[in-house]
Amino acid sequence: MQPEEEVQLLRISELIAFNTSTWIGDVATIIEQKGVYSWDRYGRFKHFSSESETASKALDLLAKLFQAQNDPESGDWPDLSEIEYELSLFCWPDYDKPDFNAVQATHAPQPIKPAHPASGQTKSENAYHGIILGLLKYIRGDFDGISRHPDYRSDTQLRDTLARFMSAYPGCSVSNTVKRFKAANELVPKGG
Repeated sequence: MQPEEEVQLLRISELIAFNTSTWIGDVATIIEQKGVYSWDRYGRFKHFSSESETASKALDLLAKLFQAQNDPESGDWPDLSEIEYELSLFCWPDYDKPDFNAVQATHAPQPIKPAHPASGQTKSENAYHGIILGLLKYIRGDFDGISRHPDYRSDTQLRDTLARFMSAYPGCSVSNTVKRFKAANELVPKGG
């Protein structure tokens, strides 16, 4: 008897975090049309139809993630690292991978929702972004008399390093780090 080949899984969390061409809405469309794979309450890996409670839970998590990324004034900030962990439980095996290109080709271009201005952020968010910007500038060597950190190559490299070593801590997921670095770099100094 030959050993079974290990099945490669396309996890929703990895798809969204590392594949910027895949929109959350495309993942939701696939789940609505074809269902999703996960583990049942007995630990069995199986396909769940689009009408199942399991598919519904995956869609609910995608909606929370979408809201957190696109509506900072909602006031309901879920723990993104927890959502990304939960989304890692939903996937497709390599032998039944969905065709995201086909889904993307079938929907009309999505209008971009206007972003809320930075002034709509809470004082604590602005403070966190200011601290992040200060640390980024320090590491980059942007301050007079401060040399660039010898291991710094780019914000992307720094983000990936943080995700690799800090992902167990709340708020240190790749998607959240990207979002926070972007917000920090968009800060305008007082009176500026």
